[in-house]
Amino acid sequence: MNDLSLQFLAPDVWKWALVLIPAVCLAFWAYYRLLAPLSAPARGALWILRALAFFLVIFALWQPTVSYREPDRGKPRLAVLVDHSGSMSLPATDPSVHTSRAAEAAETRDQITERLGRDYDLEWYGFGTRLESGEGDSTLVAAGPTSIGSALEEVLVRSSSRPVHGVVLVSDGVNTDGRDPVRVAKGSPIPFFTLPVGPETLPPDLEIRKVRTNNRAFAGEPLPLEVTLSSNGMDGQTGKLVVSENGEIIEEREFQILGDKGLEQSVKFEFRPKEPGWSRYEVRALIENDVIAENDLRQVAVEVMERKTRVLCVGDAVDWDYGFLRRVFEADTTLGYDYLVRTAGGNYKASGNKPPKDLPTKSSELEDYAAVVLVSSGGARLPQTFLESLSGFVSRGGGLLVVGGPGSSGEWSSVDSFQRILPGRVVERAGGSHPLASVELTAQGMRHPVTALRDNPSQTAALFASLPPIWKARHALNPKGNAKSLLRYRGDAAGPTAFVVGFGGRGKVGWFHGRGLWRWQLTAAGADLPPYLFTDFVVGTVRWLAEPAIRERFQVEPGRRVYPNGERVSFTANLWNTGLQPVEGAEIQIGIQSADTTAAPVEIEMAAASEPGSYEGRGPGLPPGEYAYSAVAVDEQGTELGRSDGTFWVEPMGPEYARIVADHETMRQIAGESAGQSFQAASLTSLAESIPESIRRLGRIREIELWNHWVLFALFVLVLCTEWFLRRRRGLA
Repeated sequence: MNDLSLQFLAPDVWKWALVLIPAVCLAFWAYYRLLAPLSAPARGALWILRALAFFLVIFALWQPTVSYREPDRGKPRLAVLVDHSGSMSLPATDPSVHTSRAAEAAETRDQITERLGRDYDLEWYGFGTRLESGEGDSTLVAAGPTSIGSALEEVLVRSSSRPVHGVVLVSDGVNTDGRDPVRVAKGSPIPFFTLPVGPETLPPDLEIRKVRTNNRAFAGEPLPLEVTLSSNGMDGQTGKLVVSENGEIIEEREFQILGDKGLEQSVKFEFRPKEPGWSRYEVRALIENDVIAENDLRQVAVEVMERKTRVLCVGDAVDWDYGFLRRVFEADTTLGYDYLVRTAGGNYKASGNKPPKDLPTKSSELEDYAAVVLVSSGGARLPQTFLESLSGFVSRGGGLLVVGGPGSSGEWSSVDSFQRILPGRVVERAGGSHPLASVELTAQGMRHPVTALRDNPSQTAALFASLPPIWKARHALNPKGNAKSLLRYRGDAAGPTAFVVGFGGRGKVGWFHGRGLWRWQLTAAGADLPPYLFTDFVVGTVRWLAEPAIRERFQVEPGRRVYPNGERVSFTANLWNTGLQPVEGAEIQIGIQSADTTAAPVEIEMAAASEPGSYEGRGPGLPPGEYAYSAVAVDEQGTELGRSDGTFWVEPMGPEYARIVADHETMRQIAGESAGQSFQAASLTSLAESIPESIRRLGRIREIELWNHWVLFALFVLVLCTEWFLRRRRGLA
């Protein structure tokens, strides 16, 4: 035993030390004034015993703790982590020797047992998304994402109770989830020794990088589908794309690879869905000499509607914004559009499939439409009867998108019913001009389905920040009530609102307060911006507005209809009562069952979200396949409030198969940052020789709480009993 130390845990120890001084004086005074016939040695002994009793009480109040280091005896312990994530099913370093990286890791595992098992106490773990204890000869199943950093961190946490002297990591180094393993290694008190598996060079491979189509289609109407391919080492080869709808092949097409080293090429299809409901489209690439089969299959899901949702677009003038919006709408096959635009003579010209003959003056004239797009330049005063018809239309569940604004701040506010449904109020702004200003995404905009154009919020924010400036309206727009500001103009700290959405009665309203949206479309064509950005934003907004705000009183939707392999599933729910008021405090359980009914169901408990009546929940990553979910909502008394069910899918492709090259560099960095070393599997002899030089046997720190120990109590009792015995021997009370 060495490194002994004594610590006092009580706060303000010095105050208790001051109490000890008068306590000792009290003990001395008690025997000094005693008139009994005692000899000087007896009187001194009793005084010392009384003072010692006081000291032991004060000493215990100090909460003394003794720490010491216990020598580390026996064989050093090594934690051996073996990767069994999905990427371990990819090709090994030498495919002629091992069928996969998992097989290569299994052989490495056996060699570790043979070379290190005699000199070290080996603790075996497997990991994918989480760390799992396992014996060295256990069968590895390659599946799921890789979380190297989280696995290393968990080993360090566990070593606090059972110390290990080093970690041996067997992996391909492809980290797709959790913490950065290099940062974890940098803070590690023990060395990591890495054994990378898998090739560092790209094998011949064809990948279906993405499949792009509309989220919604209509039975009998054209549905475009674009397949993006990427390849390496296969230039000039010919393959075949096979497209299936709900398991039935609907088209096969040959293609020729036109590039190499990751160059992308597109193949376009067009289909006509037959039946309403959810359709799953599967695209498979067939080509010879393709080493990686996992990235040759992609899936998308499309909601097929029975008939087109109709939208009415109204413009008070033929200007650039109206022209560009109409061009986008005419290219959109998911919705049916009619148009009314004011001509120079003040009349409204109708076009489209079945447009109204004139500007509607009653909400009943809009009952065939799901949404109205109002493009207002502010140059013409809109009739009050039309604005009132819009307010009735929205109040009963319709959607409204306003682009632009009124000519004066009081023009629309004078129509009370219309003002009530708008998500904002216009007010006079200093200057009253139309300056150019860029927009930026707000915190609410990063999470809203209208403006969340990418899964990554930072990427979405960067897209909007890169757009060219547009013209502010003459008046400022202040959001009302629970309305959400999704975009704002750059400038002062508050950032004047550019785009706001909210609810008006049972309908939804969006207001883009500015002019010059056409600049976004025109600039994207010649800048380093996605050409479909403007289309996705505008059409996505109209689709969201056309969706009824409340279809069922209890709605549950998955975060995706098709999840990538390894991604955690997520759900959102909304609950309303019979009065269509949001219900809070409900308990919502979701059960997920695979189409393979032999698999155990997955249960998810949803929690309250930020909005009233909204709930959210997350579950684990699931294996590829088709899944059915069923949700039940109950109140605090257990009374059922509603049920909802649906279907989603998990495709075989995931992040594990997007990076097909082993990351040996990350494995070397993990070893270097932790004062360990990296070796190839064939160099296990060198690993065995380097471990004794790198590990430190520090032993285990143990603590003894003296204030809570029986020895201190026994000593206190012994002192009091001894004093009592001596007093009784001399006839004292």
